[in-house]
Amino acid sequence: MGDRVAAIAAVGLLCLAGCSGDNADDAAPAATLEAVTMTTTPPPASSRSLATTVEPAPGLPGYNIYRPSDLEATGAPLPVVVWANGGCFRHDATWQTLLERWAAAGFFVVAITEPPPEAPLTATDLTTAEDQAKAIDWAVAQDDAASAYAGHLDVERVVAAGNSCGGITSLALAGQDDRVRAVFVLSGSSVGPGATREQAAAVMTHVSVPVGFAVGASEDLAHPQALQDYEVLPAGVPGFVASRASGDHVLVSTDTGILAEAAEIGINWMDLVLYGNETARQAVAERPCGACAADLWTVAAKHLDALRVA
Repeated sequence: MGDRVAAIAAVGLLCLAGCSGDNADDAAPAATLEAVTMTTTPPPASSRSLATTVEPAPGLPGYNIYRPSDLEATGAPLPVVVWANGGCFRHDATWQTLLERWAAAGFFVVAITEPPPEAPLTATDLTTAEDQAKAIDWAVAQDDAASAYAGHLDVERVVAAGNSCGGITSLALAGQDDRVRAVFVLSGSSVGPGATREQAAAVMTHVSVPVGFAVGASEDLAHPQALQDYEVLPAGVPGFVASRASGDHVLVSTDTGILAEAAEIGINWMDLVLYGNETARQAVAERPCGACAADLWTVAAKHLDALRVA
């Protein structure tokens, strides 16, 4: 299974915007920047290392939850991350290092995984933006007396995140679902390798929430496409690209050590865009992976001053 997932991750970006299941030109307007201006600030990511639980999402077959074991550990409702895997594959174990680290930092991650035997889908069916939207639907529905998660999920702070082809669906979702407040993409982009600036702009024009990327070096096939997405973000929209000094698409997408680095980068990005965290702002602008060598990750960023605590 691991070899198969790595192979799918390697070609995941070859799935063009059609993987989203929607035409970006028909998308509804996305959330405004004001929608991500928040009033509370969490402690720095490095100080958050909570015990975690991984479990199937009750009532949502084919999804796993990565969460703090104690739903009240942070003293506040948990922001929600809807995760799509590399290759748009229904298999999340390859990215467990990243997803568990996010849970330990206080995020509630709903990740697409293998469907149960009785489900009509199979593990080889590609995922879509609609599959991530279902995760948001489910999270919103949990806020009732019958759910163990009632009152513990902050559905005003939803991040669409994914690797490779999962980045394609995350950006498509952000352009059509105003519940998404930010995006984080690991070694991925809005369109596949070799796609033109115009093709990228056709997707990114509909994205008005902050978008962050973590990509490998020049040998990462997602690297030039992520930079292209960053360049064509609509005027004033915060953007961020962390580029690693080494690593191709498969390595950055699947190596557990690099996934741990990407997890820290993602935490800093989400802390900034969801809460206006000043420590995270400095990290994103200067050294997004504090545990890494100083020259391992370089940064391009713009319009971060639009993200402030109200």
